[in-house]
Amino acid sequence: SKTRRRRQKSAAGLSSKQQQPTHQRSLPQQQQQSSSNHHLPFVPRRETLIASVTHYFQPSVVMVHHGTDLHTPRLLRACRQLERVMRHVGQRANANELHRNIQKVQVAYDAAPPSDRETVSQLLRYETNVLGLHGPGGAIHDPSAAVGLLWLRRSLEFQQKLYAHAILAPSTTTTTSTHLAVGGGGASTTTTTTASSSASNSDSTAAALKAYRQTLEKHHGWKMQRLYTLALRSTTPSRSDMIRTLSGVEAVVPPPRSSSVSSSSSSSRNSSHSSRRRSATTTDARQQQQSTTRAASSENNNNGQQQDPPTPSLTPQQERILEQDLRQLLGVWKPIISRWKQIFVALDLEDKRKV
Repeated sequence: SKTRRRRQKSAAGLSSKQQQPTHQRSLPQQQQQSSSNHHLPFVPRRETLIASVTHYFQPSVVMVHHGTDLHTPRLLRACRQLERVMRHVGQRANANELHRNIQKVQVAYDAAPPSDRETVSQLLRYETNVLGLHGPGGAIHDPSAAVGLLWLRRSLEFQQKLYAHAILAPSTTTTTSTHLAVGGGGASTTTTTTASSSASNSDSTAAALKAYRQTLEKHHGWKMQRLYTLALRSTTPSRSDMIRTLSGVEAVVPPPRSSSVSSSSSSSRNSSHSSRRRSATTTDARQQQQSTTRAASSENNNNGQQQDPPTPSLTPQQERILEQDLRQLLGVWKPIISRWKQIFVALDLEDKRKV
């Protein structure tokens, strides 16, 4: 009898569960799905060119042996990525110099035994102790891995200063206003300094020259200083073009707008029969109007007043993303450059001769 009662209770419970509506049985799962979909939709972030360089220069990737040395192949791979970005931005001369130094290190790396080339310290010791290429006091031989690594580091220091001065450093604008007091109380002058993130091409060139004076100028002779200065003045891209390229925003050229001359010629072609019936005075007037339009256009071209097609500007969110990526890259470069220089100083390979 007890067994019969248990079977009846279990059968009653099963039947009541089967009679329960489906939406009530799956209520907890539906609540979980609704709570997970309650947040805003995810918008994927587009990676900037600077973020790609930061990815390759991560200290956890480039620095080895608890941060005391640099991994040679990974360092060269990161420098190649920087070279691609420099070419994309428009720094062709700097990118060519970076490429030459990368090739010097690569040739020395390929010729060295595998046990003496994994890290920068091993490769430099191999050239000094085994090959005998370098002398005391930083008298390093060229071509060699030491020369390539030395100038790779100096180029990295230049790029670090260039990005800091040209993009991150805001330009200041000073505004002076004079207020006249009522009742003859005299005048008061107020000077306001406002920080602005916009900069012209001259500002980016000045930033490049400032970065050069802080990093590479002391290593160049007077002839190289003059050539390098002229190259920076002529090849440095404007700040707007630089940040637009680094952010991944390409310039879009709008379709040409139809002028009054083209519209009149188009309408004359569409209504060729009616134009033949026009009087000579109307034709003369139209020709005079066209010649006047062409003269005004040529005058604007001669005066340099013709405006380039508008280029897309960055949104505030894109500017913040680029600024964050740049600050992260500069922070990533700092310990690498510091350790890089310490290795050269410890091995007496810091060549201070000018080129």
